[in-house]
Amino acid sequence: MPYTKLLLLGFFTFIIASCSDNDAHTHNSNDGDHSHATEDTVKSDDKTLEATDNTEVTSPSETEAKVNVEQQDQKQTNEKDTITITIPAKGDKEYKLYLNKGASFDYTWKTDKEELFFDFHAEPEGDTTGYFKSFEKDTKSSVSGSLTTEFAGTHGWYWENKSTSPVVITLSVSGEYQRLDKPVSQEVAEKNAKKAINLLIKEGKVDKSWASIKVNTVDKKVADDRSEWVITYINKAIPDTEKQTLYVFLTLSGQSIAVNYTGK
Repeated sequence: MPYTKLLLLGFFTFIIASCSDNDAHTHNSNDGDHSHATEDTVKSDDKTLEATDNTEVTSPSETEAKVNVEQQDQKQTNEKDTITITIPAKGDKEYKLYLNKGASFDYTWKTDKEELFFDFHAEPEGDTTGYFKSFEKDTKSSVSGSLTTEFAGTHGWYWENKSTSPVVITLSVSGEYQRLDKPVSQEVAEKNAKKAINLLIKEGKVDKSWASIKVNTVDKKVADDRSEWVITYINKAIPDTEKQTLYVFLTLSGQSIAVNYTGK
């Protein structure tokens, strides 16, 4: 959906995404290189684990979501998940979690057959330069480890499948993280929408009077074959009648997509 944006909030976060030439990350299928604007590399410690709760995640999505700069307001607790991810033949995919600064988590993943090129990396919350930190980059069929984060942001894996058949990954994670593929409650969505507006106020892009305006409507709508939160605010103090309604768009998992006056 081509939103009219007042502000691009944060950086690109791929929840489960098949990469293309237009993605924020570029992938070279010839040499398996996963490149960003700026890279820092470090190895993580090996540590195996077991996880509960099985969730199937197999369908590729082209959706890119903007992460709310204040998303960490949703308290992180110790979680355990086992997630199934299918990498299409001759394709690639990313899966990421959101972690606060100083949070720790354990992980292990394995494929059902082929070795895959992977890049385990993280991107700081709010960064717009393309910087990322790579913890491990290799070609393997299974990896286990643990990590304590140096900064708040998204942490996860990019996998590339060069074979002619799909490869299924079983990923188990345990620790202090927030999954980006699980929907948030309406209460959290409203809090994140308000934070998006406050950020616009701080940057001088909307009037300060929006700070005291309460939510007018909250809806879940379908756009471009995906569901999203659409939260509106009405401010009669704004002289321009065309700018008295503010629309905030969020992914179902609470990340800001766009804020505008048009609702489009």
